[in-house]
Amino acid sequence: MLRRYALFLSVLTVLILGSCASARKQFEKGNYDRALEISAQKLRKNPADQKHIDILVNAYRIANERDEAELNRLKAENREDNWEQIYNAYRRLDRRQSVVRELPKLRPSNPLTDVEFTYKDYSLEIQKSKTKAVESLYQAGEEHLSKGDRFSARTAYGFYNRAFGYDPNYLDVREKMEMARTSGITRVLFGVNRQTMQPLPAGFEQNLMNVDLSGFNRQWLQIDQVQQMNVSYHYFIEAVITDVAVLPERVRETSYTDTRTIEDGWEYEKNADGSIKRDSLGNGIKRTIYREVTAKVKKTEHEKQCTVNGAVLIYESGSDRRISQDAIYGNANYYYAFGTAKGDSRALSDQSRKLVQNYPQPFPSFSDMVMMASASFNNAVYDKIRQYRSYLD
Repeated sequence: MLRRYALFLSVLTVLILGSCASARKQFEKGNYDRALEISAQKLRKNPADQKHIDILVNAYRIANERDEAELNRLKAENREDNWEQIYNAYRRLDRRQSVVRELPKLRPSNPLTDVEFTYKDYSLEIQKSKTKAVESLYQAGEEHLSKGDRFSARTAYGFYNRAFGYDPNYLDVREKMEMARTSGITRVLFGVNRQTMQPLPAGFEQNLMNVDLSGFNRQWLQIDQVQQMNVSYHYFIEAVITDVAVLPERVRETSYTDTRTIEDGWEYEKNADGSIKRDSLGNGIKRTIYREVTAKVKKTEHEKQCTVNGAVLIYESGSDRRISQDAIYGNANYYYAFGTAKGDSRALSDQSRKLVQNYPQPFPSFSDMVMMASASFNNAVYDKIRQYRSYLD
């Protein structure tokens, strides 16, 4: 029992010293509010903790002096865009004194420690600076939105959003946020440009149009795969199909022999005089008969290849500037094998057994090969757009 009690005291001492070190560490880093919060948390449990009292008193004093100096500087500058900083400084002062005010009566062991805090009513300053901050942010949003370009609209959105955070009911800030968001989006239209004279399966272009580009969309980027009415596009992406090549069919025939040693019954072991060998119980002793069997396998392989060549063009609306005109391609490789076997089927390996279970089948058609290549071509389009996505945002 004494050992457990000693262990408990050791752990408690480590925790107390660790918490003090944590508050002191934050204080030494200049994180005075964090040091104050940690100290206040400990002092709620032990109002006589002198070390945390010292940290709290000094953190409270230094943090307040710093905020008051910042307020004097900001007010002296007399700039409209300072009101948000002024509001936040008053909020910090008010929140800080609320933390201290809610503490139980502190009982420092050092009689020179002054724990008589002076409190101020910041409610009027907070309300006034908040109102001014919202007005200033809203006006900044208006100025940037009026410039008419999407990049200024994004900046405007940031100002409106901050104003909304302080007062979501201020004028038409919700509507202005949405207007700025919409105006700030880079609009991109994706389409297919078929330049080959070769016939393509009806589903090829549709498959290409259905490639999922939604993962590229971000707050400021929207890629449409169907042209929208009354939308001005900033960039166009074209998946160009320039050529389709289907190589001649190839047939290759080979033969090989499978050999395997198998169990083929049993027989009694014999003594030198031809009699049956017996065990101690008088039973005849048996032995397994092994036999080598073979099977000749004829293997037929069918191969066919298709390549769809093209390019991804990305260009700016109203400009000849090409962001991308990179060549791409998609491949399809068809392979099928089947076989026949003569001889003892027990000799067949697992691979040969599967082979002879395949039946002959015709080669895929031109259209089938092109459709098989469409998946690879679509992936190439997707990868190329991903490569240039940062240029579009």
